[in-house]
Amino acid sequence: MMLQELLTELTDRRIHLSVEGEQLRIRAPKGSLSPQLREVLKERKDELVGWLNQVNAPTTEPVPEIVPQFQERYQPFPLTEMQQAYWVGNHGVVELSSPAHFYSEIEWDNLDLPRLLAAWQRLIERHEMLRAIILPTGEQQILAQVPDYEIEMVDLRGLEEPEVSRRLQAMRDRLS
Repeated sequence: MMLQELLTELTDRRIHLSVEGEQLRIRAPKGSLSPQLREVLKERKDELVGWLNQVNAPTTEPVPEIVPQFQERYQPFPLTEMQQAYWVGNHGVVELSSPAHFYSEIEWDNLDLPRLLAAWQRLIERHEMLRAIILPTGEQQILAQVPDYEIEMVDLRGLEEPEVSRRLQAMRDRLS
């Protein structure tokens, strides 16, 4: 049995291994550790202890310290790798690429739209990355201020069911 197969079986059985000194510690739910599996663990103890020590060893490279520079927070800065992938896909540079977007629909009885807009605006003011834009250069920038966000509300109350269905489908086709 390969080590990866053994680890998968242990995970499937919810058996946890740890090392204390050179001792292999086993924590297992009652009945999950068969005599055969116990024997395999004894036979491969040294290999498992070595693997656990290697996996849990601290990295030798120090992690660079990140120092916030608040005075420069509104200056352009690089995209993350994932953001860059979305940006490239959005511009059709790669064959078969397509823009990423999200569509959601909420039906809400008695929505207090002014209250929702006020809460949403407060959220945008509080969290800078909700004010981030992507520049044509492929960088991002946090805007100090943005115009108030507007949520489009379509009120279909009072319309007959066929008309409601038709309008909803047209909107879904346009947005999704």
